[in-house]
Amino acid sequence: MTDEGFEHELGNLRKLHVDLEKQMLNFDEIVPYERQRTADIYSPRLLNMMLVCGSQIEAVTKLTCGRCKIRHDDGIRPAIRKLDKDGVLSGFRIFSIPHRLQFSPFTKDLEWWEAYNGLKHDLQDKQFKITYTAVMDAFAVLAALHRLADKLAESDNEQIQQVLDKNSWKSNEILEKYHESNKETNHISIFWRSLLFEIKNSYFRDPLFFPYAQGP
Repeated sequence: MTDEGFEHELGNLRKLHVDLEKQMLNFDEIVPYERQRTADIYSPRLLNMMLVCGSQIEAVTKLTCGRCKIRHDDGIRPAIRKLDKDGVLSGFRIFSIPHRLQFSPFTKDLEWWEAYNGLKHDLQDKQFKITYTAVMDAFAVLAALHRLADKLAESDNEQIQQVLDKNSWKSNEILEKYHESNKETNHISIFWRSLLFEIKNSYFRDPLFFPYAQGP
């Protein structure tokens, strides 16, 4: 895939991502995640958002693998593990903006994928077993994939392996404290943001205070 083709397709997926996160934000106003994450909740909206989120994860994963020349014909879960071979995705510090909670969805078993895959193949039986936490984990994964894809869109082919390396990304606590102490006067985030998540890692080639306020 050419760089232009990658950016065009990624742009289309960004629009879908924004719309999906708006749906989750609207749902969260009615059923706040931070208060209900341990509850046994069933909602058709939550279920449908999981199905849509999972399909978008599949699309962004395949697109990103194509950009990185990584085979993905053996499934999405192995493809994500290949992208995360050097720890780039699992190294991201992913925080939900409304709740200020950190998410770590890139576990060994990728439990959110099991939940989505179960729904996709056995909706009748699995629909009542979906959890709010699994859905939010899936949303966090989608945000992380868009963050990675955005950086790949900016990078030359020779830089791809660097972008996929965890050591190329820094989590700067001093920079984070500066941002927190000045957020009332400076409303532009120095970290990458979508509507729902902020990822507090900066690529080492980025300028120190680059105002990356726009999400996918």
